[in-house]
Amino acid sequence: MKPTVSVVVPSYNIAPYLEECIKSIINQSYSNWEIIIVNDGSTDNTGEIAHNLATTDPRIRVIDKENGGVSSARNCGLKAALGDYVSFLDGDDVWLPDFLEKVMSTALETGAGAVYTGFNRLYSNGFVLKYHYQYPSGSLLIPKKVRFHIGAMTFKKEILQEYNITFTEGCPVGEDWEFIAKVLVVTNFAAVPENLMIYRQRQGSALHRSYDWRRHIHGVLGYQRAIEFMEHKLASHPNREQVLLHHKHQLGILFCKLLWRMVKNGGKDDFPAVFNKYKHYLNYLNWNKLKTIEKLKFRLVLSENPVYRNMIAWICSR
Repeated sequence: MKPTVSVVVPSYNIAPYLEECIKSIINQSYSNWEIIIVNDGSTDNTGEIAHNLATTDPRIRVIDKENGGVSSARNCGLKAALGDYVSFLDGDDVWLPDFLEKVMSTALETGAGAVYTGFNRLYSNGFVLKYHYQYPSGSLLIPKKVRFHIGAMTFKKEILQEYNITFTEGCPVGEDWEFIAKVLVVTNFAAVPENLMIYRQRQGSALHRSYDWRRHIHGVLGYQRAIEFMEHKLASHPNREQVLLHHKHQLGILFCKLLWRMVKNGGKDDFPAVFNKYKHYLNYLNWNKLKTIEKLKFRLVLSENPVYRNMIAWICSR
């Protein structure tokens, strides 16, 4: 018998899109699945639509809960999952009909604990951005030229349980990358080299809001937590130092980008406090590995002379 995949669908105020999402799962060529719709305290009729959908197929369950954010909703669904594998598909995104067939075939052939596919981005004006990139497999402790999306992946549930990998609640940005980075440490990945998921970029989505450093600092802190997880789990790994140096360098880049965007988007008054609190991340940077444009931008924003930061803010406001 084929393994069952639990598909967790966190849903908050997505009434116009939920039915399309659920039908994209129902219409999968792979039929051994269950759907767990987690209605995260929606104030529109998302919950009503979810319960109506549940009456159409016994494999669909609905969990109603108070609003706690996407991490809380995913964790709720993960806890309720009965399948051998688990996927997370946001309620406004969709899969192509052979997504599950291909990821599960790859999972069973390779024994990988996580399988991913490519994805396309659908904008509100109907434009579809099709990504083209490499699809590496195996140990991806140092991933290169790979773009993950939590909705274009499936995970062996026993691995998540064994290592107690869940989503950090209260983290509004970067919670998915922290989760994926932790999984990278404990299992091999396998790829299906096709774009089989469509991510909807809509107004109000996490990545489409105006820039707020108070939200995006969580992405930096989430990466730090992932690195701490790596330090613990890779204690005896032969490439431990190389792996940690790579990810700490990436953390330094992420922090510098946060500082740049703070200044660019009107947060220069908050800059000194944020810089002083987290400036130890700069020790992780390997300046020799930075692109020329990154070196220029980072040296400008990190200059002790505030005139440069004022100049950045002025230029970006024109």
